[in-house]
Amino acid sequence: MKYNNINNSSNINKKSIISGKLIEKIKDGFYLDYRSLSLYRVLFSIYLLVDLILRCQNLTEFYTDYGSYPRSSAIQEERYSLHQMSGSFEFAVVIFFIHGCIYFSMLIGYKTRFSTILAFIFLSSLQNRNHFLIDGSDDYSRILLFYTIFLPINKYFSIDSILKEQKEQQQLHNNNNSNNKIGDNISNKIKNYYTFISGSSIAFILQFMNIYIFTALFKSADTWHVDYTAVYYALNLLQFRHGLAEFFLQFPRFLIFLTRGTLIFEYIGPLLLISPFKNTTCRIISILGFIAMHIGFGVCLNLYLFVFIPMVVCMAFLPSDIWTFIRFNYIEKKDLITINYNSNTSQSLQLFLKIYSTFFLVGKNYKIKSNNNLSGGGGGGGGGGSSNNNQKGDEEEGLEIMDNVHSMFYVDSVSIYFKGQIYDEEKSIKFLFQHSIVFQIFSKLISDKLYKLLFSFIINFNNNNSNNKYEKLKLPSYKLNNNNNNNNNNNNNNCNNTSKPTKFKYRQHLRNLFFILVATYMFYYNVCIYTLMMDSGRNTNIWEPPLQPLIKLVKIDQYWAMFAPSPPDYSAWIITDAEFSIKKGIDLFTLEKTDYKEVPDYLFKIGQRKRNFFLAVGYLDSLRLEFGRYQCRRFNIYERNYELGKLEKFKIYGVYQSTPLPPNESNDYETLPPTQPVLSVLWEHIC
Repeated sequence: MKYNNINNSSNINKKSIISGKLIEKIKDGFYLDYRSLSLYRVLFSIYLLVDLILRCQNLTEFYTDYGSYPRSSAIQEERYSLHQMSGSFEFAVVIFFIHGCIYFSMLIGYKTRFSTILAFIFLSSLQNRNHFLIDGSDDYSRILLFYTIFLPINKYFSIDSILKEQKEQQQLHNNNNSNNKIGDNISNKIKNYYTFISGSSIAFILQFMNIYIFTALFKSADTWHVDYTAVYYALNLLQFRHGLAEFFLQFPRFLIFLTRGTLIFEYIGPLLLISPFKNTTCRIISILGFIAMHIGFGVCLNLYLFVFIPMVVCMAFLPSDIWTFIRFNYIEKKDLITINYNSNTSQSLQLFLKIYSTFFLVGKNYKIKSNNNLSGGGGGGGGGGSSNNNQKGDEEEGLEIMDNVHSMFYVDSVSIYFKGQIYDEEKSIKFLFQHSIVFQIFSKLISDKLYKLLFSFIINFNNNNSNNKYEKLKLPSYKLNNNNNNNNNNNNNNCNNTSKPTKFKYRQHLRNLFFILVATYMFYYNVCIYTLMMDSGRNTNIWEPPLQPLIKLVKIDQYWAMFAPSPPDYSAWIITDAEFSIKKGIDLFTLEKTDYKEVPDYLFKIGQRKRNFFLAVGYLDSLRLEFGRYQCRRFNIYERNYELGKLEKFKIYGVYQSTPLPPNESNDYETLPPTQPVLSVLWEHIC
């Protein structure tokens, strides 16, 4: 009987161990690395800044009452827009400047959570101001920016991480604690230290998966599943086609392969991100696949920013092993830069060294520490810096001895040890500039006198004491004995072993539950939208998404149907035929003779937002009156052209050109008969 009980208990233990390992494997599929998230934050902020700068080119035309889309046309129910507060040009400049400052704050990681919230509010407001300018890239960036609010994207490469480190070091000084024990604890738990998993990370990953899985589901036409001609029709959209499109159209069998491959990867690619087995390998394959797919889109179709935003988001999924590989095979093989500073010197110098090394010594092997070894530490896990390892080679030990010898010298303010040379005072600032990727080019143009002035400014910045420039921050001296160290280490261990407060655990569980519910609802929302689109014309009231007004207000509504259910089998664009007082038959977009047959070059030169709006004018009659009024004001008031004279009237033509049937075994692409464009008058405007 006892033998049977022992067997049962052992079987139960084996099952619990197997289930526990399986749960851990599943968790590994949903983790995110802090360094990857920080890189994602930097690239995402740059992307948003570039988008904002490009929008500024058409500030008057699309964001003021003097343009093609005044506020009276932009009023929408269940949509908010701070940009609707005024229609003046001056207000538009101010709110765009504030918007840019928010993105920049997010870029450098200052008050990151608050900056990200504001970034989402302002981005939603900007898109609501003129939603005829937006396309798939805007939905993509807005939705994922919403989830980014709840992610820890400021752990590295950020002002927040520097200030937090400074605060923690100050607390260590106040408690008379040593850094070394803490460093050992961190190195023992290096994976948990760099990785992050919670309800917000799961929701973020699931949202990314929703984008591509539902995009694939929406592609239900025969061109995707029967004759595989979807890519052929996509590359024949003349208003988007450029680059290598003509080249690929010569290989119809290859286009069939691309059609099948695109559809299959949109299903499999997202699932590879969360693979419980060989997660690192699967993630790398998935990330490279998404990057290759969107590069393929970009070299054949002029999709502007839509090509880049998926690549940016994929950086958030970089596995930890990538950072480990970079660190040990690239960064730590470089010569070590040891930056020593006097802990009793000005606080502004210490802050400058931390900020400069974080943002401008990326990829360098550096170490920053005080001359009394109380504030040592490397430069950050992903961007540079070094950490002490338990096992060192003879050469590394020799370098460490030299480094320790250097640290024994008294440092008046700051000095740098590199390849046996010591650079101090203003020479250290010059050295930092010469070894920065950003300032390396300009460092030779700066004179030694200017470096000296810059060093003096850094030392005395925010220092109110004029008698002694090193009196601003005087940290007390520390004489640590073994007993104190042992007591402090015991206290640290006791603190580490102490469980978190129950309220904190409940709060974490509620937070994770909230994000799981959000992810579940957004999946159900996409299912409802998919059912409504696929069953159009039927009784689909039961599939109306719940909480639709709230979703629109928060601006997280979504519809992922690019080239779905099938790419159009025709191309469409608009041209104008204007009569000026001096010349007639002029196209307002090119200011040349109107060409009714060729695809106009302006579609590829005017930018993403302007092209989107002009194409919308071709489809929507409601936009044409204000569009016509703006063109009259533009040529008769804002941008007078004395060679053409006064604009009197113009017509807007819609041009439609059918795509030739795909080639088959009896013919090829070059022998297909070209189709002729068909013109129709959409609007006639008299100024």
